[in-house]
Amino acid sequence: MNKFICTAVAVILAAGFTVAAHAQTEMHHDMAAGKDRLPEVHAAMEKLQHAKEDLQKAGDEYGGHRAKAIEHVDAALAELHQAEEFAEHAEHHDHDDNHHDQH
Repeated sequence: MNKFICTAVAVILAAGFTVAAHAQTEMHHDMAAGKDRLPEVHAAMEKLQHAKEDLQKAGDEYGGHRAKAIEHVDAALAELHQAEEFAEHAEHHDHDDNHHDQH
């Protein structure tokens, strides 16, 4: 069961980090094209939060691996929050640039 939990968390974390990285690298292009990548980021955050809740209910510590997995989920959530802040900042920055370009 320990390997199952670690594998499941690794897959979820990989998905979360992939979405965050993709959102950050393509955010500017997508926003310029009128697309918003945040729905995927928010979906990843929701899945990570559910995974964290499942891990918290798992009971046994599994040699400290359950607690470590929760720490990694928290780290992934923090990264995604930073991606949100980046997107918000980039959106306001792009909006300000467009406003100045019009004058």
